[in-house]
Amino acid sequence: MALATRLAAIVLVVPCAGAQAADACDCPDVPDLLNRIAVAHAAIDKLTFELPVAIKRQAMTTGPAPPPNLAGQSNKDVLASSIIFEQSIVQDVGARSGKGETLVDCKSTTKADTPCLKQVLDVHEAVHHAKCEADKNKFQIGPLEDRWKRKSLAEYITEDIAGYEAEIADALRRLRAMPSSCRPAGWRGVISAFEVMALETSEFTKPTNKYADGTRDESKNNVSRWGGIVYGPTPRARWTAQRVFTKTSVSGSLVACQGGLKTVPANQHETHTMYSKIAGQSAVSDPNPTITVDFTPDRLYYEISFIVPQVKVAVKESGYDRSEGGCQAYNIDVPDYPPVDSPVAALSLLKVKGQMKPTDTSIGGSKVEDLMPVKFSAPGFDSLSHTVRVQWHLYRFD
Repeated sequence: MALATRLAAIVLVVPCAGAQAADACDCPDVPDLLNRIAVAHAAIDKLTFELPVAIKRQAMTTGPAPPPNLAGQSNKDVLASSIIFEQSIVQDVGARSGKGETLVDCKSTTKADTPCLKQVLDVHEAVHHAKCEADKNKFQIGPLEDRWKRKSLAEYITEDIAGYEAEIADALRRLRAMPSSCRPAGWRGVISAFEVMALETSEFTKPTNKYADGTRDESKNNVSRWGGIVYGPTPRARWTAQRVFTKTSVSGSLVACQGGLKTVPANQHETHTMYSKIAGQSAVSDPNPTITVDFTPDRLYYEISFIVPQVKVAVKESGYDRSEGGCQAYNIDVPDYPPVDSPVAALSLLKVKGQMKPTDTSIGGSKVEDLMPVKFSAPGFDSLSHTVRVQWHLYRFD
């Protein structure tokens, strides 16, 4: 995958693939170009969401990139995999596709099902190629040395965003240059939402005698739903939900271990931990999403409203019962229970609004809404939050 950094004040002159060769796109390529715009926006939304975390991590660390995880993946590899997943949410299964890559020697390659898509992907990879050459010269990096071993994840993210933005701009240009007979009519694009509900509790029970430590009970309940609506004459949507609930109870005490005919004093400390986890993830396709896009008569304002549907998550329960120290340590795994459906309730109607000009051919934005503006507080409750992030990108070509 490709990238171009905005962290440094560098202006890249990226050649447009369409300017180097005859435009290979024609009417049959319209669905493929619309699909590329949707999946590119899905990638940008994911990268934009991860960028603040990457910048914060960069500020806290120095030196080379961290080593790969147990699966041999770097942070960049893990992020790239998550981008592919987000793109699959809005992917049109009937559309043709392709992929590109810029290698450590800065050579770029693209493969696509059609010449039109290859030209669009060439524009994306041109961003990576230009930045790769600039990095090689700036940091005196050898021809076969991986420049990302010297650069941060935040720089990877900003470069990849620039690549996808160039790809979108090129696809839009090609669609607007199509003959009027096959140019898409009405507004087209993608609306995405990411909802998080999180509840954490913590309670300490005081000891009842001089031998006990007391008991600490903690729980974390996190529910997330995310997905996207591909908007057009026949909208379609796909939503994913995830539930993770953990509960931990830790207690300790001094115990007496018997030996032979005499009793040993209570001087052996034992820690007892009980842990349970209920988790699962499920996805659902929605061929008829509830969504409306309205405009005021003067075309100065618009409103998008839609519903994120209920998703039943198939969760599994696991855990353990563990004793450390004391007279006899043990660790018993609780057997996995069969999956059960755990419905994640639907949101109320979500709405986003914006201003525009009557001549605008694109509208878009991002909004984070706190669905619990009045903070909840009670004994034993550490935190309770419920937020949703909505992003939208719509275009018209007629």
